[in-house]
Amino acid sequence: MAFERELFSPETGSPNLAAHEALLLMSVLTRNRIFVLTAAMSLMAASSLFASWPTARTQARMVYDRTSTNVILFGGESPNDSGTKTAYALDETWLWNGARWLRIFPSHSPGGRSAFPFVYDTNRNRALLFGGAAVKTELNDTWAFKNGDWTKIDTPNSPPARVYAGGAFDPVRDRFVIFGGSHTTTNTTTNLSTVTAYADTWEFDGTTWVQRGGTGPAVNKPVLVYDEARAEVLMLGIDNAGATLMYRYKADTATWEAITPATKPACVNEAGFIYNPIKKVAFVTGGVCTSSDALIEDDLEWDGTNWTKLAPTAISGAGFGQAMAFDELHGVIVQFGGTEAFGLPQNRTYVFRDNAWVVFSDNYTPGPRSLFALRGDEKNNTMWLFGGFNESDTFTDFWKYQNGAWTKQTTTGGPATTCITPNSAYDSDRGKLVVICSDSSTFEWDGATWTAFPVDAKKFPIGRRFSSMVYDRNLKKTVLFGGFHDPDYLDITWTWDGTNWSQVKKNLPTARSLQMMWFDPIMNRTVIYGGLGRQRTEDRISRYSDMWSFDGSGWTLMKEVTATPGVRYGAQVAVDPVTKKAILFGGLRTDITGTLQTQTYVNDTWEWDGNAKTWTKLTTATTPPARENGFFDYDPSRGALTLFGGFSGFYHSDVWSFKDGNWVFVAEPAIPRRRSAGK
Repeated sequence: MAFERELFSPETGSPNLAAHEALLLMSVLTRNRIFVLTAAMSLMAASSLFASWPTARTQARMVYDRTSTNVILFGGESPNDSGTKTAYALDETWLWNGARWLRIFPSHSPGGRSAFPFVYDTNRNRALLFGGAAVKTELNDTWAFKNGDWTKIDTPNSPPARVYAGGAFDPVRDRFVIFGGSHTTTNTTTNLSTVTAYADTWEFDGTTWVQRGGTGPAVNKPVLVYDEARAEVLMLGIDNAGATLMYRYKADTATWEAITPATKPACVNEAGFIYNPIKKVAFVTGGVCTSSDALIEDDLEWDGTNWTKLAPTAISGAGFGQAMAFDELHGVIVQFGGTEAFGLPQNRTYVFRDNAWVVFSDNYTPGPRSLFALRGDEKNNTMWLFGGFNESDTFTDFWKYQNGAWTKQTTTGGPATTCITPNSAYDSDRGKLVVICSDSSTFEWDGATWTAFPVDAKKFPIGRRFSSMVYDRNLKKTVLFGGFHDPDYLDITWTWDGTNWSQVKKNLPTARSLQMMWFDPIMNRTVIYGGLGRQRTEDRISRYSDMWSFDGSGWTLMKEVTATPGVRYGAQVAVDPVTKKAILFGGLRTDITGTLQTQTYVNDTWEWDGNAKTWTKLTTATTPPARENGFFDYDPSRGALTLFGGFSGFYHSDVWSFKDGNWVFVAEPAIPRRRSAGK
């Protein structure tokens, strides 16, 4: 379990324990007892880019594509980010092939959004979506996804913009049916918002939208599904008190007929609702409501007459707002994301088969993460990755990255579960990867064996998080600087010679963390730039744009540097072994106007020349998405600087290379399908 959003609150300089406590709380609450407090392979071959699995999100949507036999996931909303005080509407298209997630980058895209109806048009072999929410904007556009690309359908008529509408595709009548939803209007003068609930029914015939009938039933958060066995559209939703409502659509009269079985699902607010064509039943799971019944992870099936409550041998962890679809090729229900009660959106994939929910683990690539260790190893012609964390997990996994492919390593004697926010450096003289954990336990890896150096309180650095570490080829030592040790930032500098840690106390920079740090082969010095911190506990947090160099005995402020890429921290820096220049990418930049400070995740690229002592902003044809706290280093197996992971309101798992002044996305090699997902 992750400790919080980036383990850190830039506003206070302290670990954000409130979010951690919320995550602990949700582990003892059942999702159904909590009241919601706020309202074909050819397709892949054309445009597949592999980037592990999707990051955490809620209110994304999924459908099964019978032509490509993939599940398609689009959109969703990220958790709220404390650094920039916003949540992000995600503009990502992913495919699930039963063995792994594959992100694709179509030429066109609908743009980030969440909580929209998303269906599969079996008559035209395409997915259709309508509307949804783009953070503070609600939409009413219509898009189709087919053959690996999105196409906007300009319709003569369209329903009003809305969010949380329900949708289903009726193949017999050849209609995309949507019902209800809501629209929020904000008064720009008073900043007060008014929510308008819709109870209208619309149908899309492939060309335009037509409103059917008058006002329908008052149903909040409707979820729709087409029941193939009974050739009818079903709707579940809630009334104003949170009680479950159920209807079927009478298309001839464009009305909704109430269904009143002996029992109904107890909780369907933002639930997952799909049709199982193998069992010929509708299936519902999840939701968040006011029920006081001791209901845990309810899963129910509708046979046209009655609801049957299942008793799975293993339950799902998604609470509400999850994306869900039936994978017909593998005969399983696939569920991704969603929000647990009083918690954060998650990034887990579950499959439901043989009456059990199973968490699917992708052992082919490391998942989305931040604040991990990644270094190139010249001796073994590879890169090594250890640890990191995201919304759902703190990782202790160890990976080899070579020739563009990831391989998970099974080793003993290395860093353990206590190794959060690890630091690393590659000692090129001894051919060792050096890793230090937040508790100061130190490890070395030679490509085959771990050597552990247990903490010696008198001779080792004090425990810390968010520090920086590099190997200084001039000193032939690893240099460790700064970090955060609650409640203080650190200015302490240590060097490691492969046997002992030694403290350097002369001319120390201002105490800070998340600074950029590299060994400059032109200057023959270790350099730091930026970061945030404070000299004393009682001081306010400061964000820096200064630079310092280290000669082994102490630090020197580089006053000759008159301009830098600005006030920022958490940027990614690597040194090009050919040009000997440092390349900086992204970070969390602070723009200051008077007393106002605005933080922004950025994706700019800069080059540092140690001869001229100058920074130059580079213009590149393509660029990775903005991020902080990923990692950037030289990959000797491909002869390119390599960027992986990071955080920008949500976590990343993509790989990019920088060579000859250009960024290139690195595609992960495809793998064959497995027949049985979740097994």
